[in-house]
Amino acid sequence: MGSRPTGASERQLHEARERFLTAQAAEAEAAVREPIRQSWLRSRALTVHPHRAESQFIREPNTEATLIRAAAPILAQLAENLAAEPVAVILTTADGVITQRITADRTIKAAMDDVRLARGYSYSEQFVGTNGIGTAVEMRMPALVLGREHYTDDLAALSCAGVPILHPVSGKLLGVLDLTTWAANGGSLLMTLAKTAARHIQDRILSQALEAETAPFNGFLRASRRTSQAILALGGDQVLMNRKLRSSLDGQDLASLAEYALESTDPAGRNFIVPLPSGRTVRLSTEPPDHDSTSTVFTVQLLEPARAAAAGHPGRQTLPGLVGRSPSWRRSQQEVDRCYRDGGWFLVAGEPGSGRAALLRSVAAQFPSAARLEVLGPGGHRTKEEYLNAVAAAVEEENFELLLRDVNTLPTELVEPLSGLLQSAEGRGRLMATVDSTVDDPDFEVSIQPFFKHTVAVSALRHRIEDLDELVPHLLGKAAQQPGKGPGVTLSPEALQHLAKFNWPGNVAQLRGILRDVTLRQRSGVAGTDQLPAEVRALSKYRLSPLEALQRDAIVRALEENDGNMTRAAAALGMSRATIYRRKRSYGIR
Repeated sequence: MGSRPTGASERQLHEARERFLTAQAAEAEAAVREPIRQSWLRSRALTVHPHRAESQFIREPNTEATLIRAAAPILAQLAENLAAEPVAVILTTADGVITQRITADRTIKAAMDDVRLARGYSYSEQFVGTNGIGTAVEMRMPALVLGREHYTDDLAALSCAGVPILHPVSGKLLGVLDLTTWAANGGSLLMTLAKTAARHIQDRILSQALEAETAPFNGFLRASRRTSQAILALGGDQVLMNRKLRSSLDGQDLASLAEYALESTDPAGRNFIVPLPSGRTVRLSTEPPDHDSTSTVFTVQLLEPARAAAAGHPGRQTLPGLVGRSPSWRRSQQEVDRCYRDGGWFLVAGEPGSGRAALLRSVAAQFPSAARLEVLGPGGHRTKEEYLNAVAAAVEEENFELLLRDVNTLPTELVEPLSGLLQSAEGRGRLMATVDSTVDDPDFEVSIQPFFKHTVAVSALRHRIEDLDELVPHLLGKAAQQPGKGPGVTLSPEALQHLAKFNWPGNVAQLRGILRDVTLRQRSGVAGTDQLPAEVRALSKYRLSPLEALQRDAIVRALEENDGNMTRAAAALGMSRATIYRRKRSYGIR
């Protein structure tokens, strides 16, 4: 399954463990990795039997748990991909109790049965000592345990890679994803696969949480489609009103109406007559509930014509000009909108071309101060001094509005002077910045990042591929509006399927360029796959799963880093040449 971490041989590990057990030594052994030595010390303190794995049956798994439901499709896909390998895919609870165990290999299954590595049994360090599951639980960090690194002799024939799964919002430990194979097969690729799958499980948990959080908003949208009346929707901390309601009542009446609806607890009542501070009266009627019971939607009927009450501000469209329906994209919009309204300095992090700057401009466009928004980027100035002078001039104004693009990609010599400028402007104006999430810059993290109160993440397009359904017609429509263009072009379903299979390393910016090329080739009608560029047409025959997409990314990077040499790329990934050739063809890598 991959190359082993550089370290001791099996014989050296065996001898080091024997010395540890017989001499009761606690000092470091050169042959033992430090995380393993620490786990051995814990295992000895817990009086774990060094020769027998004494796993205990704890309980039957709760199949309705959040983790199990979120992980199910990821585990199934991972097990299918590994069906030809002697690998078991294992999921546990936060205390190391096994809830899922999937493998197609009979020999590895029999070996796990022999050591009771099975559903309902605990593999915490308390019972079996050092192992991928229990050690990952104990450290709250990924744990790769290879052969003789296990504390118990019974487990020495196995290698395992355990990765903790943390709740993406609370940070709470939910469980561990573990991959177990024969000792000789364990290595870095095993850990890479486990980490990748664990990230996808956490993404699904976040997506499901976001869907629950946006349920009131979805209820509001469904009601908006059903009726043209004024609408008020309540759910959790959210109070939503449509434009008709906002334009019909002044601020004081709206606040009073919302407060009345929040306090109304009569489950049988469907109609309420509500007197408002302005003297107006409205009828508040509950809409029939949908499958979502976490929100309440009311229609509001004015019982008298509008008088001289203040009309208030007309309703603003939230984040104009942006399209996309994925939960992660909606979440990014909501967080950026909140941060902008709060007025604090904040960052928007994501890959280049993912829509970070467009998101910020769209939020700012809702406010009168947007006219003052100045955008500065590292590539927009001839010299470094010119860039710093532009930033200095921008922050001189008391209520400045400034967007710094890709601020973590600045040359090292600009970091310290920029930090000084930000310090002089702290507490004034509004500062936003985009961050390239593919770049790690320790100097930025120490000197610049602390000035920003919040960081909002924007997902790459390949992780919100459902947004293509709205992005493609939106971008094609914009292209058709340009001078000299025809009536416009649409894509065939087959062409859309090809776009959905693509990895989009350049994100939305790359999609925009590809669609621009399509409109140059064809001015109207339906464009088929033949109008797409070769980079999009040369793809796998099926839509890749998130895990497969990451595997493809790893192969592409390895080939690039090794100048296309298949032998060196295969060695870097811990694959055989035959495997990398097969996956290269399967994933459509040219």
